[in-house]
Amino acid sequence: MFRVIHPNRWFIWTLVFLLVSSLALMFVIKSYLLELEQEVIEQQTLSLPISKTYSSQALGISVRYPFSWQIEVDPQEAHIFTLQNPQNFGENVTFSMTDPKYESIIRSNLKIAKEEKIMIADVSGTWLEGADINDSATSDVVLFERRGSLYYIGGQAKNFEGIVKSIRFIDSNM
Repeated sequence: MFRVIHPNRWFIWTLVFLLVSSLALMFVIKSYLLELEQEVIEQQTLSLPISKTYSSQALGISVRYPFSWQIEVDPQEAHIFTLQNPQNFGENVTFSMTDPKYESIIRSNLKIAKEEKIMIADVSGTWLEGADINDSATSDVVLFERRGSLYYIGGQAKNFEGIVKSIRFIDSNM
């Protein structure tokens, strides 16, 4: 018995190949669009509306922060304040000022994964990314000197960079 070969078999295989290729292409496009959407969401999170401003005469700075956040100021320590997200207490940013001679001590207590320069209101600083995933207080640290004082900004927040870049200096008699 002879086997009859269907005269359109290459046409059928071509259709199957086109169908499989089209599905694979649709999957790749959908994956790319989801990844792009996630990046847009992350960018929007980074640039959350920063609508409140806090000014610290003791530190000589003003900083903008998200509307829903709160400020914690220790009356005993005038040179320290913390911004906190009340919906997620893991998100906070602490601002403090100390003597520049303590910079080496601060650095020696940090596990630094990456270090880069950052400009804060025309003052050059250093952004240190922490390598210790268990220590959220040092996941991001910014150090800079101004008028003989060392400023320390540390914490963990989705919009840490936006908060840091919103800093303005208050000209006062320090």
